[in-house]
Amino acid sequence: MIDTLTQNNLKEIILYEPLTGLFYWKVWKSGRRMHIPIGTKTGSGYLVTTINYKQYSLHRLAFLYMEGAFPPEQVDHIDNNKLNNCWDNLRHANMYQNAQNKPIGLSNTSGVKGVCWDKHNNRWKASIDYNGKVKHVGLFKDKKDAIDAIIEFRNKKHLEFANYN
Repeated sequence: MIDTLTQNNLKEIILYEPLTGLFYWKVWKSGRRMHIPIGTKTGSGYLVTTINYKQYSLHRLAFLYMEGAFPPEQVDHIDNNKLNNCWDNLRHANMYQNAQNKPIGLSNTSGVKGVCWDKHNNRWKASIDYNGKVKHVGLFKDKKDAIDAIIEFRNKKHLEFANYN
């Protein structure tokens, strides 16, 4: 039994296809289906598998497979699709960066993250979470101006993790 999963151990038992993001068992064991992609969807929407009685997220296994080590912090799915484990859709991220790329909230009515109608001021408000605090970008009569301001701010502060919707 493997105590610590290494890249070599993983490559002996699993095949990862970086272009499709799919994983397949290479070694037969009772209950394993050899030609069907690996992965059980969790309640949080990620795909996982069990190796030697320990559960692993497939997006983290992709890093072990490709780079030889698990990511030190988090993995960001660039397109926000938790089932898309294609190598070019995964990137290293810290907790803050990963949160910047989260999709728009269900209660959002403007269509753009960080823009909402402020009833008190009768204006469109642009604000974002930045460094753990809410950063007020501005109040605007025109929705388009609020959207432009939030996009500019996100591009400047969130860089490649900027996500608007």
